[in-house]
Amino acid sequence: MLGPASLKPSKAEEMRDGLKNFYSVIKDSDRYIRFCFITGVSKFSRVSIFSDLNNLEDISLQPEMGALCGYTEKELTGTFRERLDGVDIDTLREWYNGYSFLGKERVYNPFDVLLFLKKRQYGNYWFESATPSFLIKRLYQNKVYIPDLSHVEIDQGLLSGFDLARLLPEAVLFQSGYLTVKSVETLAPGQRIFTLDYPNQEVRVSLNMHLLDYFTSGGAVTGSLRLKMSKALKLREMDKIQVLIQSLFSSIPWEWYTAGDLDRYEGYYASVLYAFLASLGLDLHPEESTSHGRADLVLKTDQTVYVMEFKVVEILGDGKKAIDQIREKRYHDAYVQAGKDVILVGIDFSRKERNIVGFAFETA
Repeated sequence: MLGPASLKPSKAEEMRDGLKNFYSVIKDSDRYIRFCFITGVSKFSRVSIFSDLNNLEDISLQPEMGALCGYTEKELTGTFRERLDGVDIDTLREWYNGYSFLGKERVYNPFDVLLFLKKRQYGNYWFESATPSFLIKRLYQNKVYIPDLSHVEIDQGLLSGFDLARLLPEAVLFQSGYLTVKSVETLAPGQRIFTLDYPNQEVRVSLNMHLLDYFTSGGAVTGSLRLKMSKALKLREMDKIQVLIQSLFSSIPWEWYTAGDLDRYEGYYASVLYAFLASLGLDLHPEESTSHGRADLVLKTDQTVYVMEFKVVEILGDGKKAIDQIREKRYHDAYVQAGKDVILVGIDFSRKERNIVGFAFETA
């Protein structure tokens, strides 16, 4: 089981001091340097790392620099016009575009684009260049509700800070490229709230796949479950979907439960299931708002809309089933009125059984 010691803050401090020494050399050479451009994963604050190099300007979120470290749509279609014959631009955009540094438009990940143009097939090229093991462990340890990663609201100060004593996983996910800015709201002069989201399909699928492997035994077992679930959802094979979800939770090693208390909070079960479904590249909408409340999860395929609600029976203990809430709150009404094929799915989890104990569905 992970604990604070596994994050090795002493090692992080050692590396921080090494960087400080490096910056000191740059500061001492100031009279010889006309231009200095430094990139990296995270910005440190309140830890004296920049005390010897205090004349830097942070341009990470300056709108005029928004397209500096990525390809704009115009640059992509202009520069690589001959290489894009036969390429579905909409799919390319969905996979590799989406990074926002507050410029006028979002930019493509250049590493991904170049490798795609070379290999002519989609892959998790940037993500696979460095597996975020530390971040995944941090998300697990902090009991982060995984569905919320598609809509993180964070204060500007927390977003740009990097305090070794209080590492916010959401801020580190942003600083390292796994989340990007979706929108900005100004509360008052100098006070802004940033809403973060996954930048694109590559990051959404890859990060949740790694989270899923971390939660479960991973490997061939998880891969087989993912393939079967993808087919079952398309064919609306509800009995198979139930069995696959049961198999998913059965694949979680018992040590996760005996060594920690993740299963004691309601979001754990939803987080595991969300990571599973998100790793399939499905169109997911967690906590989707309706006129009567919020549905836990809405999953859309080409043929069907699944409206899902989750419940941990020991936490609420009111005797109601998850599907009862969908019926009462009418989360599905808008989709039915739009002429969609809708299936209501209520899933009841049990901390005692460490699995689902109720699975109900019906066509709306």
